[in-house]
Amino acid sequence: PALGSKASALPYVLDFQFCFGLQDMMRQKPDWAKGMGRFYLSLAGDWLYPDPFRMITFADNHDMGRISGLLKGDIDRIEDAMGVLLTSRGIPCIYYGTEVLLADTTNHGKIRQDFPGGWASDPSNAFDSSGRSPDQERVSNRIRILAKHRREHPELFQGRFVHFVPIEGVYVYGWVSETGAMMAVLSRSDKPQTLDLSRFAELHSGRKMKSLLSGASVDPASGRFECPAEEFEVFYADFD
Repeated sequence: PALGSKASALPYVLDFQFCFGLQDMMRQKPDWAKGMGRFYLSLAGDWLYPDPFRMITFADNHDMGRISGLLKGDIDRIEDAMGVLLTSRGIPCIYYGTEVLLADTTNHGKIRQDFPGGWASDPSNAFDSSGRSPDQERVSNRIRILAKHRREHPELFQGRFVHFVPIEGVYVYGWVSETGAMMAVLSRSDKPQTLDLSRFAELHSGRKMKSLLSGASVDPASGRFECPAEEFEVFYADFD
């Protein structure tokens, strides 16, 4: 991209609108102009960028409050934020320590504190699962599962990204390629919602999809999916 008459020569740029939209979606009630609506609109504006798939997406960084602290230690929402980050368009970047819930939001020294472990004098070693709390292990596992899937299916995340206008606090998006498809479902609704699967035929193409995170599945033949309140799921179908 160029800035005025000078070429920046930057192959990638940081997607701050993705970051702020993601933070708002996890902290605010679903709404058209804020919360989930703001996140949807930030991606709906991708036509502004030459190549939004090469933009670096993130939930926080060294110059702002950590996502775990901004979400006040709510493990479900922290897991969901990492889930959206790792399954959306762009190049996901996770600030170190997010996986072990480093959570300061105001002191820049603490926001950039050392990762726990690695030195004999450290009271705990979060590099090893035995040194992580159950909540830290939950978030670490969420990141590990989805990062592994993204690494092992590069063709999927180089395919076509599709997302749908949120309805009743439920946002559905995903990817379609020649080898497979993925459908992510994020609910910020405080009550269960019934989703009409025909609306998302562009993603599932009539194929049954299995969850990467649980034992759940989506069968388009049933015509609907019962989405629990405050839930995040990722469904995948292999076309081979």
